[in-house]
Amino acid sequence: GCDTMLCANLPDGVMVRHIVGAMPPGARGDREVSHDIGERALYMAATLETVDLSACTALRRVGWAAFRGCPALRRIVFPPSLEVIGEKVLSDSSSLVTLDLSVCKSLRRIDRGAMNSCPVLKLVKFPPSLEEI
Repeated sequence: GCDTMLCANLPDGVMVRHIVGAMPPGARGDREVSHDIGERALYMAATLETVDLSACTALRRVGWAAFRGCPALRRIVFPPSLEVIGEKVLSDSSSLVTLDLSVCKSLRRIDRGAMNSCPVLKLVKFPPSLEEI
């Protein structure tokens, strides 16, 4: 495994503790980058502790259960461009204590069960743009 990974595509089977997302080198404009994180992208990633997607300026949507069941996940940062957090995205993340979504100035919707079964989650900050939970 590895400790920290800076990548656009995470290879199958990689055990990683930290992910830092960024615009791919040489990418120009929205057509060359992904606008979403797919369903179950990091589902049950047992060693994942932190995710920083703040530099992923084209990210609009996080898909169903993308980070579900990540028991070591303590911190996740989404970019201001994020519009939708899908169903069960962070559910069953037993180490997540706080979640600051206030920086997500474009966030309009958080789908059902996005933060279900997060037993130590004490504080979630929402942006004023949020229309639907």
